[in-house]
Amino acid sequence: MQILEKILKRLKWPLGIALPGYIFFQGYKKYKSRPSQVRILVNPLAGEGEAKITVKKIRKALNKRMPESKIDIIFSRTKGDLSTLAKEAVRDECEMVVAVGGDGAINEVIQGLAGSSVVLGIIPRGTGNVFAQEMKIPNNIDQACKILETGEIRRVDLGKVSDRYFLWLAGIGVDALVAQELTSEAKDKLGIFSYFIFALKHLKKIPYTKININCEGVESNFKSLCLFAGNATSYDGKLNIKSVDSMDDGYLDVCIAQKVTPLGIIRQILWFLIGRKTYYRDIQYFDVIYLRAKKLRIQSEPPVFVHTDGEVIGQTPCECTIEPSSLSIILPGKV
Repeated sequence: MQILEKILKRLKWPLGIALPGYIFFQGYKKYKSRPSQVRILVNPLAGEGEAKITVKKIRKALNKRMPESKIDIIFSRTKGDLSTLAKEAVRDECEMVVAVGGDGAINEVIQGLAGSSVVLGIIPRGTGNVFAQEMKIPNNIDQACKILETGEIRRVDLGKVSDRYFLWLAGIGVDALVAQELTSEAKDKLGIFSYFIFALKHLKKIPYTKININCEGVESNFKSLCLFAGNATSYDGKLNIKSVDSMDDGYLDVCIAQKVTPLGIIRQILWFLIGRKTYYRDIQYFDVIYLRAKKLRIQSEPPVFVHTDGEVIGQTPCECTIEPSSLSIILPGKV
């Protein structure tokens, strides 16, 4: 490994963080050997409360695919537990931590892994699983475990709002309002359609907000429905931004939605009905302004809710930044 590092330094190629058991090549790593210690962190409320059945399937799949690895499975008990458990895994020198749950569970886990060399794995079991859908990580437990065995490891950026990291997306405005007002009980009972039902009820009184943005010293004012600051988000149409390419480019992809259009609403309804949860991809149908930024300060009148990866963390004003190369994550070989 030392010889390889010397060669890469001479060639002026990025080294990233050296991990035991990995081969590094320009931001991608593949396992040279299986991780010796894997910690599975489970949100017991995700996946309609079928935690015991889920854990049994995970253990069976990993025993088959990674028999030489020591597998520890730990359940969270309260909100915030997963972050603490992830920090403990870093302290215990685990090589991989697997988040079992939805976008909220993943967000909690990255709070504990940010800046470390521990690899994040994902087994989707939540209501939305938007990030997993972006990365093409299947809901099938055995297939998700196959990625933990054979996937590629990437060193990726994290976004940050105040002191809270996000992997996928930060949202300000109406989508954060949805996240705030929908209860966990409603999401558990209705699943992804809970978001759709909420949107239909509030369609006639969509709140617009006056937003002031300071983007790296340049101030702008907008009347906006919502603002997205994406780290690993795909935007269709003319923007043509792919999450797999944007999550390690050192920038946030910022979209400011100024107006709802009838075509945009129709497309959202159709996407919900066929199960696509990446609602922000059709952003071009909402009269959007696009910015790339490493840092932006956001103020609004009135103050509006802010979410990171679907979890509401407060209200404006806030500051969004990008934290380059802050997380190692294992993903399908060709996302």
